[in-house]
Amino acid sequence: MKQRSVTRENRSFGITNSISLLLGLVASGCYVPDPPILSKPRTSVLYDTKYEKESLSDKPRPKIMEGIWEPYFETLAEPVSVTAWNDSESRWQILFATNRAVSSESDLTSKDSPESPSATKVRFGNEVLTKPVLGMAEIRLPHRQRGTEPAAPVAKTSLLAKSLNLVSSSKQQTVVSPDSSTLVSTASLVPDGEFQVRLHDQLRRSRQKDVLLFVHGFNVDFESSLIRTAQLGLDIPFNGALVAYSWPTQGGVMNYESDEPVNAASVAPFTQFLSWMIENLPSDSRLKIVVHSMGNRIVLKGINQLPAITQNPKPIETLCLCAPDVGIADYQSLMPGVVDRCNRVVLYASETDGALKISKSLHLEQRSGDSRVPVTMQGVDLIDCSAVDLSFLGHSYFSGNVSVLTDLFGVLKEGKTPSQRAHLKRRQTSSGGEYWVFHKHPDRVLWTWHFENSANVNTNSP
Repeated sequence: MKQRSVTRENRSFGITNSISLLLGLVASGCYVPDPPILSKPRTSVLYDTKYEKESLSDKPRPKIMEGIWEPYFETLAEPVSVTAWNDSESRWQILFATNRAVSSESDLTSKDSPESPSATKVRFGNEVLTKPVLGMAEIRLPHRQRGTEPAAPVAKTSLLAKSLNLVSSSKQQTVVSPDSSTLVSTASLVPDGEFQVRLHDQLRRSRQKDVLLFVHGFNVDFESSLIRTAQLGLDIPFNGALVAYSWPTQGGVMNYESDEPVNAASVAPFTQFLSWMIENLPSDSRLKIVVHSMGNRIVLKGINQLPAITQNPKPIETLCLCAPDVGIADYQSLMPGVVDRCNRVVLYASETDGALKISKSLHLEQRSGDSRVPVTMQGVDLIDCSAVDLSFLGHSYFSGNVSVLTDLFGVLKEGKTPSQRAHLKRRQTSSGGEYWVFHKHPDRVLWTWHFENSANVNTNSP
C-alpha cells in the first residue's frame, strides 16, 4: 500500500505589519502592553508514528527513543476522529449537540459524498430549542498551515506550495476561502443510543480515553462550529473523541445584543446535554472542554447547574476558558462552583482583545478575558497571551495562534501545570494574586501521521 503521510509543521511568518499593529492599539484604547515576543520558536521534537512500531516491537530500543519519542506515544497518536487522510485533505467524524432548530434537509449526491451516496445534510438555523438534539457530521479539511483557516487553491502551482497550501503573492497561485457548507460533507441527526455508540467507539480506540467538547462564541453558524472543532483536533492536536455543542447565535456583528437572551436561553439545553454526556461516558474516560468568548456564559452557568454526582464530584477533567466574554461580577460568583466540578481550570486572556473592549463599553464592566487588570481566582490558572497574540482584534488566538495552540496541547494532552511549561513566567498582581505570561514562544513539536495500518481510515486519493 502506498504510504500516505503529511507532516504538520509550525512556521513563524513574522509579526503583524505596522498598520495592523497600529489599528490594534487603537482598538485596545491606545494602551501599549508588554513588548511582544519577536524571537522565533525552536523545534524540539520530530515525531513520526512509524516510531510506534519500533516502540512496540521486541527489538531493543535506542535510548533516545525512551527519552524523546516515547512520551508522545499517547499524545501524538493518530486521531481516532479521522475517517480519511491523503496528501490534499483529511476528513473528520464530529459528533454534535445543538439547541438550534432544523431549517432544511437535503439528500447528497454520490459526488458530494462518495462513501455514502444517500447521506443527508441537515441544516440548522438560529431558532432556539428548549431541548438539545444530537447528531454526527463529516468535515473535510484541506491541508493548510497550522492555525489558519481552510483555503482552497484554484490555480496550479508548485508541488511544495500545493502540498502546504501556502498563501503566496505569486501570480501563479490564487487562494480562496471556501464557503463553510463545502467543508461539511454530511450532517445528520441520530438517536441518543447511536450517539453514545459512536462516542464510545472513538474513546475505545483512543489511547488516553479522552474527549474534547468545544463550545463556540458569538457570531458562529452551525457548520462553522463543526469545522472549528475539527480544526482544533488537527491543530492542537487532539487525538481523542471530538464533540461540538452549537447554540443558536443570531449571526452578524450587529446582533450582539440580540444574542444575549438567546445565550441565556441556551443554558438549560446545554446543561441537559452535558449532564447526559457525563452520565454516559465510560468510567475510565476524561472529559475536556474548550469554550470561546460568549459561549463561556453558557458553560459556566451550565456547570454550576449540574446535579450532584457523588461517585465523581469532579466529572470534568479540564476546562479551558478562552477569551471569556463574561463580566467580572458574574465570573467571580460562578467560578467557585465551576472549580468544585473540574479538576483543572485554565483561563486564556489578553489585554489587547478588541472584541472584549467593545463588550466592556456596552456592559460598562470589564470582561474576565481582558487581562489588562488580571482577575485571579483560587483554582484557576490565568494565562496572559498578550505577548504572543499580535492579531488585529486579538480575540481568536485559541485557534489562530500557534503558540497558544501549543500551550493548549500541553494542558489538554500532556496534563502539564503552568510551572511545567517552560515558556510561561509567574507574575503577581498588586493584591498578591498569581497569573502567568508568555516570556518566550513554546518549543514546537513537528509530527507526521500515516494511518496506513488503520482499518477505520481511508488513505486513497480523492
